[in-house]
Amino acid sequence: TLSVPEQQVVEMDYDISKYTYMPSLFGDNQLIFAEEKDILIVKRCDYFTTLKKEIDNRLIGKCTNARRAVLVFFESKKQLTEFYDSSNFFAMKGNAIIMTEENTHEEKESLIKRATTSGQ
Repeated sequence: TLSVPEQQVVEMDYDISKYTYMPSLFGDNQLIFAEEKDILIVKRCDYFTTLKKEIDNRLIGKCTNARRAVLVFFESKKQLTEFYDSSNFFAMKGNAIIMTEENTHEEKESLIKRATTSGQ
């Protein structure tokens, strides 16, 4: 699924020239993209409230006894900071892990491991 430029980076920068393809151990993908449920269009003034509600819903998921990890991506560091500093996000600040392009490679690896644990 890599684009041509991405393939070139893999081959030239990482010196990878052989590929192995294998089927998933988990069977066929059961995910369904439901445009009416998975895309939310809201007024700018409701954006942070809607985003917080989505995070809450996804943290709990379908099983209320098991918390899930939720990753949120922003278009810019400015948007990330605005949401992080908003009153909507205040209660979650203690569990939030923030990663930007300014983090070192080692920091990013550590943050990703922490962020993918349940309830983060």
